[in-house]
Amino acid sequence: MLIYRVGFVQGRGGCDFWVWYDVEMCERSKVVIPGLLKSRDKLENSLAKARCREKVLWAALVVSWMLVAMSVFGRNGGSDGPKLKTLELA
Repeated sequence: MLIYRVGFVQGRGGCDFWVWYDVEMCERSKVVIPGLLKSRDKLENSLAKARCREKVLWAALVVSWMLVAMSVFGRNGGSDGPKLKTLELA
C-alpha cells in the first residue's frame, strides 16, 4: 500500500488530504487467504459448539448436585429413613 500527501502548498492554503493506492495481491496470496479464512471459520464454529456443550454440561452438573444435596439434607429425602425421637412429658 502506497500512501502520499497531496495538495499541500508551502506558504499558501489549499487542500491537505492523503491518497493511497493498494498494490494488487500476488496470485499465491489470492489462493491462500480464502483457504485460511475458511479454516478459521470452521474453527470458530466448532468452538461455539463446544462452548454450548460446556454450558449444558455445567447445568446438568449443578442440577445433579442439587438433587444429591436435597436427598442428603432434605426431609428424609422422600424415604422412611431414621427419624428423630421426641420426648413427651407426662
